[in-house]
Amino acid sequence: MKPFVEIGFMPEALASGTATLFHYKANRTLPKDFEEWADFIRQFIRHLLERYGKEEVSQWFFEVWNEPNLSFFFEGKQEDYYRLYQVTAEAIKEVDQDLLVGGPATSNNSWITSFLEFCEKNQVPVDFVTTHHYPSDDMLTSFGQNDGSEFEFHMPTAEEIAKMSEEEKKKLFASFGGGRENKNDRDVLYQMTKKAKEQAGRYPLYYTEWNGSTEFDTCYQSAFIAHTLAHNENFVEGYSFWTVSDIFEEMGMIGRPFKNAFGMQTNHGIPKPSYRMFELLHRAGDRRLDVEGKPHRTAEVLALKGENKVSVIVYNHDIVRRNISAEEIKLTLTGAIRAIRRTVIDEKHCNPKAAWEAMGSPDYLNREQEETIRRASELQYEDLAVPEGTQESWSLTFTAEPESVTVFEIEV
Repeated sequence: MKPFVEIGFMPEALASGTATLFHYKANRTLPKDFEEWADFIRQFIRHLLERYGKEEVSQWFFEVWNEPNLSFFFEGKQEDYYRLYQVTAEAIKEVDQDLLVGGPATSNNSWITSFLEFCEKNQVPVDFVTTHHYPSDDMLTSFGQNDGSEFEFHMPTAEEIAKMSEEEKKKLFASFGGGRENKNDRDVLYQMTKKAKEQAGRYPLYYTEWNGSTEFDTCYQSAFIAHTLAHNENFVEGYSFWTVSDIFEEMGMIGRPFKNAFGMQTNHGIPKPSYRMFELLHRAGDRRLDVEGKPHRTAEVLALKGENKVSVIVYNHDIVRRNISAEEIKLTLTGAIRAIRRTVIDEKHCNPKAAWEAMGSPDYLNREQEETIRRASELQYEDLAVPEGTQESWSLTFTAEPESVTVFEIEV
């Protein structure tokens, strides 16, 4: 693993104002003195080079700020961010021309075209493009958050969240997302990524934040991940999922074992269905195989080949569970098969949250309860009987439940 460095927020001693966000009071204002800021960046980069060496640091990426198109994260206009980017990028390159720097690190695929036009017009260093997206990002637009307008939202502290009732918490998070129904197309992230790639042109494209917009603890998330990666394969150089763990403090440290937070693991490190989906993809191989069949609105197949193994991944997904039902799937495999096994992620399989709910949803787990939930998170494999004799093709039929993933691992 290598760092992808996000330069932000503003150190209080260098800040032009006092506007902050989150309970740890991240300052979201511009520097009061841009030359002082540039000197700070130069010292920071020199420190990294001295501590880790150029060979290591030259493999890192440096992006400037986080989602400056949202006033919640940045107290300034588009031109203010471009100035901040220019000063920062030039300071980095002044120390070492070989280090990689990019932006605009926006939400909702925003500002890419104008950012690159600004850099090219003013000869500002840029090595790559970064942005973020979620299936619900239209909510940000309708909530007035992608035009630099004021954000009428207060992020409470962890202490304030702890004192809220469950109903107050639901209302809080609904207001943060705009509280609107997600009416986006099922392939909205594909549409966004395709457009962003066209806008990035010759520059490498990195999404330094993405995730779903609902049901982070359930099988829905695994189907969403399979669908998204299957569609966006050819557009990005890097695609960074937010986040590895539920242990992150921006929305407050809620101690419950399952709280529908972004992570792939719970506070206890118990893998969620999203974690298991990435685990399956990691083992699946890096060569994509052609899949033939009649297009279906929610059910699709992704086939990947590794050394002596093919993984056939069948997912049944629609955005926020709209108009989705169980589907009978007939899968025909062509070629010699030595062995085949199946694993499923759905409501009945690989569902640690269900195991927790069966216990009465305790806020605090003892060791036995934790181990029971951890076992429920594991992938369970079933060996399937392979027909005897050489066959050119072999068909099997199964049911793909709503928001499920069924994976056939085939030895060839």
